[in-house]
Formats: sequence, structure tokens, C-alpha cells
Amino acid sequence: MWTTWSRSLISERMRKARKALRDLAMMAHFRNHPNIVGLRDFVCLPDESVLIGITERLDYDLQDVFRSTYIFGEQQTTCLMYQLLFALLYIHRAGVVHGNIRPVTIKLSTSC
Repeated sequence: MWTTWSRSLISERMRKARKALRDLAMMAHFRNHPNIVGLRDFVCLPDESVLIGITERLDYDLQDVFRSTYIFGEQQTTCLMYQLLFALLYIHRAGVVHGNIRPVTIKLSTSC
């Protein structure tokens, strides 16, 4: 017999699975934008317990910049802000409302 606990656990797993698939679909959709980390591929383990998204590797994130002692010049700051705002504009135009933008989730490359 199904217990309340097992129904709750299954419901929570289904919610997480739907969210993971939604996130993977968005990453795949945005993969061609130069300032957004896109999904290149994904792998599901044989027992289907884990879904792994594969993205390109970027050099560092904004949190790394905040923690470093490096001081950005005006040109680097302008370049960084342009990339951030360009990516946000692209996401907003696609109708995506984001809720997880933090320094650790903003990936950067050394192009600036």
C-alpha cells in the first residue's frame, strides 16, 4: 500500500525531475549565445538515478573575481557589464524569468 510518505517522496522526485528537464531544455535553447553557458550534451546513468548536463568549460565565475585582489580597469568593467546585460536581454526576450542569478552562477571567460 502507498503511504503518505512514499507519495510525498515520489511527488518531490517528479518535481525535481521536471525542473531538471526544464533547465536542460533552456540551456540547450541558449547554447548558441556567446555569453550564456549552453548545454552541449547530457548523460543519464544506467540506473536513471542521475542526469548529468555537459557544458563548455569556462575559466572562472564572477565570485572568483570578487574574491581576487585583481582590480578591473574601465575597459574590463565595461566589457563585463556589456556581456552580462547582453545575456540578460537575450534571456528576457525569450520570456525566461530567472531566479538564480548570483555571482557563482555567472560564468566568465578571459576574453575581457
